[in-house]
Amino acid sequence: MSRMASPVKDKNSGVYYFRMAVPKELIPVVKKREIKTSLRTKNLSEAKRAFTAHLTKTQDEFELARLKVSGAADHSLTVRDCIVIAERWYKRVKVHMESTGDFSLMVKRDVERKENGDVSHAYMYFTDTLHLAGSELATASEEDFKQLAEAFRCEIDSQLEIEGIRLSHDNPAYIELGKSFHTYAHHLESVCTARLNNDWNHEPVSMGIYAQPLSDAPEPPAAKPRPVVSTRKPVSENSLQEVLNAYIEVQRSLPNVTGTRLKTLDETKAKVSVFIEIIGNIDISQVQRSDIVHFRDTLYKIPKGKSASLRSKSVDERIALAKEQQLETLSGNTVKVYLRHLSTVFSYAVERDLVSLNPVNKVQVKKEVNKSKTRDDRGYTEQEISIVFNDEVFTDSNAKKPYGQGCYWVPLLCRYTGARVNEIAQLRSEDVCVSDSGIHYLYIREGKNQSVKSESSVREIPLPAHILELGFLDYVSHQQEWLFPELPTNKYGNRGLKVGEWWGKAVRSKGVDIAQPSHAFRHSFKTAMRRLQVADSTSDAITGHAAQTEGGRYGSVPLESKKAAIDLLPRLNIERL
Repeated sequence: MSRMASPVKDKNSGVYYFRMAVPKELIPVVKKREIKTSLRTKNLSEAKRAFTAHLTKTQDEFELARLKVSGAADHSLTVRDCIVIAERWYKRVKVHMESTGDFSLMVKRDVERKENGDVSHAYMYFTDTLHLAGSELATASEEDFKQLAEAFRCEIDSQLEIEGIRLSHDNPAYIELGKSFHTYAHHLESVCTARLNNDWNHEPVSMGIYAQPLSDAPEPPAAKPRPVVSTRKPVSENSLQEVLNAYIEVQRSLPNVTGTRLKTLDETKAKVSVFIEIIGNIDISQVQRSDIVHFRDTLYKIPKGKSASLRSKSVDERIALAKEQQLETLSGNTVKVYLRHLSTVFSYAVERDLVSLNPVNKVQVKKEVNKSKTRDDRGYTEQEISIVFNDEVFTDSNAKKPYGQGCYWVPLLCRYTGARVNEIAQLRSEDVCVSDSGIHYLYIREGKNQSVKSESSVREIPLPAHILELGFLDYVSHQQEWLFPELPTNKYGNRGLKVGEWWGKAVRSKGVDIAQPSHAFRHSFKTAMRRLQVADSTSDAITGHAAQTEGGRYGSVPLESKKAAIDLLPRLNIERL
């Protein structure tokens, strides 16, 4: 039941909100303890009128959640019923696309310009993204079919809403619907391809059962005229949540989306979801600059921390906890990150003509101390370098190495090259190369399960003389694929995370107090290069920093010049084990 029978007024903004506590047994499904949505008005009479609609919608959501908890449905569906529903969806979408001439719901056509003429490519929203296709269905597992149904969730839910049917996503009939929608999605793509080629006679399937009644269906609701919109947006085609989902989907479908990009997209989804929780899942065109300001000011009140217990609480609960326990709240820099991710989604909406302006632009965030001028963001001193490399890992061949020889070579290579930890950790044995002039070097690149931060990060780094003397090439010759096979990866394919965490603990155990033990190698490398009077253009070419001036972008730095600079670094007091 709701906490209160009428709208609640925000003390700071004066805007009224709808609030309803989520029943305890439904929290695992709804994933919130409370539903809170802005009613977008400061007038109590208007708020009360809007409150009723939100109450009905929320109660319907709770009813669906109860079905999911129980695994039940408000009626049963046979395999034939699933085909009927899928065919009805097919007919509805097909009629809409043919009447409007807009086939971009299913197929997108791009033209690539080449010297010998333009080449046309057709991107299929389903065929090119689904993990099951064709003959794979015959050997698919139950889990595969669950994933298939999840992929069609928007399409299935939109059609079930029209049918007046409630069905848990865990119900076997829902899984069967996934199979049926899969078949008719391919038919739709076939229709779209034909129509785009000006073939209006092609009919991939003879619709014979869409008009037949379901075996156990409820009476259809008294229908208002329902416009046919994109089946990928079943609730509100331009709501904040749907625009966010569309942006994430488009970005994930782009070629060569790496683990780093996937991580960024997950961060965007998480941070924009906080905006939706605070402002409400309203139409994106209704968002005003004042909403962005309200979001910014609310973020300042949220406590720092990423613990599961904290993230499971609503924004209001977290703010209350911060006040009660005097917790440190989000910094201005973190608030900037939230706004940057939000701005990205609004920029996408501008491109799609959903809004005319990006309301995030020009919303200011309070300035903070430049961390680059503080001791928190710095490199190692020469004394600290001596201390941290006096660890037994570098002096005793029998020392414990939780991640194999990666514990030995990764810190050494980072110190001598200023490379990022993940750049070194993701190297394959084939990335250790030799030039025509006999210089051995590391090839930092983007490849399968390998990513770089930017275009300038792709580079060749000469191996310093000391690294060669320590036997690095002998080590490389015994590796098959990954240079450091014992380094684990996270879900984004990052191989440097764990060895970076291990190095941080090792550094602090030596009494060296530094905020970023792995990244500090880059700072200390740049400082050492300047101390040695090496030109920034040369050190930038080694570390992968982009040139800062237009003139700096001309020409390149030869491998020989980079090798000479690296070999100027003071040698570590380490002998070959």
